[in-house]
Amino acid sequence: MTLQRKHKILINHLFFADWLVFILNWFVFIEFSSCFFSSLQHEL
Repeated sequence: MTLQRKHKILINHLFFADWLVFILNWFVFIEFSSCFFSSLQHEL
């Protein structure tokens, strides 16, 4: 396996990991917002 090919695979893995983190953060944000808004409605 050449160095350049290794580098390309590493970049792909990093890119994929970035997407996973982004999606996870998005789900957490949605869950948090829905809980937050429902609690706000209970207050009002």
